[in-house]
Amino acid sequence: MEVRPFRPLIYRKEIDGMISPPFDAITPKQEIELKRNPYNITYLTLPKGKDGVSHAKVIMENWIENGVLIRAERECIIVLRQTFCADKRQINRYGIIAKVRVFPENGDVIPHEMTFEEFVRDRELLMEGIGSQLEPIFLVTIRNELPQYLKTITDGLREDNRYYGPENVENHVYYIYDHKEIQKITNMLRNDVAMVADGHHRLQATKNIAARQSGTAKEFWSYAMSYVTSIHDEGIMIGGVHRVVSNRFKFDVDAASKYFHIDQCDRIAGSDPVVYDGHFYCIRPRENIYDNPIDAINDFLFSKTTGMSILDLERDVIYTHDYSEVVNLVNSGSFSFGVIMPDWDKDHLIKLLLSRKILPQKSTYFYPKIPSGISIDSISEFSLS
Repeated sequence: MEVRPFRPLIYRKEIDGMISPPFDAITPKQEIELKRNPYNITYLTLPKGKDGVSHAKVIMENWIENGVLIRAERECIIVLRQTFCADKRQINRYGIIAKVRVFPENGDVIPHEMTFEEFVRDRELLMEGIGSQLEPIFLVTIRNELPQYLKTITDGLREDNRYYGPENVENHVYYIYDHKEIQKITNMLRNDVAMVADGHHRLQATKNIAARQSGTAKEFWSYAMSYVTSIHDEGIMIGGVHRVVSNRFKFDVDAASKYFHIDQCDRIAGSDPVVYDGHFYCIRPRENIYDNPIDAINDFLFSKTTGMSILDLERDVIYTHDYSEVVNLVNSGSFSFGVIMPDWDKDHLIKLLLSRKILPQKSTYFYPKIPSGISIDSISEFSLS
């Protein structure tokens, strides 16, 4: 894997409240709250209206002109230490934000989920229109040396910036300018491979843009601003992504019973998916022909039982990591039913990833997420480097 330092745009240190979750993990209610801050990154990542992209570009240019966004003093690699609690323990997860070559593909950055064309096109229009990579994609490596080395070089250092949230996470940022330390990090990752944990649509958009560019623009878009850590780090948590289905489709217990063992339950627990339509139903496939629960749900439940197409999965399903949102949306009457997915067994998922298994869209939820707003990689700044 080829990793490079870069000279990002960063928020002036005095500005608070500008970070956010990744664009596709933000609820409408969260977006309203985030945009109460006039400098929040969502004004760039979630523009509104038919002129939204051009308006976001103007906002970003104004922020640069007025010193809201400034360039890092020189090329660097960003070390991000995320501190959070899990299982009643405090965990520190270490990773880097840097540029990673993704085009042309050579097999060292491996997607594990399919993408929705409409979502990819949406990101392409925004990223190319604004001339920037606004949010890092999330990569996990197979080897495990990187986090410990990052801990070693940052122990005793005072962070350059600290941001609180989202998900009750403290984000400690260190800018690493020392050439020897940068070289050590890039060499450590040179013979490693990485799996895409989050950001499949942004990654595909980046590659699509690179494929039609030339010269300096092609060089810029051939690298994706990325967060990189080890999948073996104890701070890598992997949940399921829940599905909420529109009222165009109904959950039919009798029809589903042909493909699933179904038991009504009163709570969400265990390793099987749960359907909620006002009642909870634990479901387990009668045929054990799939190596993951998402393929079973897509085939047996969505395709064979309800008759949903791939396009329906894109347009008639909301994807969320918050199971309470599933329950609330169904209870509101706005949606017909939801499917609550269990957490992933990490060892099982690693085996699937190493086999180059491509899972359906929105199969995994790696967390804590990497906040948007810590850095921006802009082609205009790249051209000035």
